[in-house]
Amino acid sequence: MNIATNLWSCAGHSIAGGAHIQAGLPCQDFFSLTSVVDGRRVVALADGAGSAKCCKTGARLAVETIISAIASHPGSLKDITDVAALEFGRQVRHELIEKSKADGNEIGDYACTLLAAAFEDDCSYFWQVGDGAWIVETTQGIECATWPYKGEFNNQTAFITSDNWESKWTPAIFEDAVAALGFTDGMEMFCLDAAVRKPHLPFVERIFSALRSQPSESEIALRIEQMLTSPVITEREDDDLTLVLVWKNSANAPG
Repeated sequence: MNIATNLWSCAGHSIAGGAHIQAGLPCQDFFSLTSVVDGRRVVALADGAGSAKCCKTGARLAVETIISAIASHPGSLKDITDVAALEFGRQVRHELIEKSKADGNEIGDYACTLLAAAFEDDCSYFWQVGDGAWIVETTQGIECATWPYKGEFNNQTAFITSDNWESKWTPAIFEDAVAALGFTDGMEMFCLDAAVRKPHLPFVERIFSALRSQPSESEIALRIEQMLTSPVITEREDDDLTLVLVWKNSANAPG
């Protein structure tokens, strides 16, 4: 469980999937919630590719690197162009390459998807490569900020370590967001309606509605943990699961 404090509240949780537990494998997802100066909140999550021998290390390093890169970027989020945002991904790849050299491995041994987001008072910025997604609640309603990338074959996606990662790098910016939901691919069947490429509103609306009473971060973190470990979820999905929730505090909360 991970909890932090700022203008934007944020909470999240990860659990190892049933298939991983049976195989004696740890949770290969990783996420982090970080508070920084000037009201900017940065969060990131990654799903290590099960076929990559150092995927857990890759997921952690990718998350930590992109959070540091976004948090230290000068100026407003609105000033970050798509081209500039690619530099965040390049910094992640640089660190993964250096790690692979130090360990005597290939960069593909650290393969992982990567989702990141940054929040300021009047701007929210989202980035993604691979599957999983960001869903945002704005003053106008609920929509997908990003969408999972799926390859030609089942369970195929793109990774930050992929040669073609730049063409799969998906940015999105909002000026009226009041809450956001990020998750790895294990939660896609619950959060997304793939047939119409939209959020699965019956499920997502219940999550966002929990914010109406301005709960504490610890309360939301516990609710996320309870949801991920409930039979409703675990009996239908045996992959690792990660979900993070970000929302504006006090008068800025969705009404």
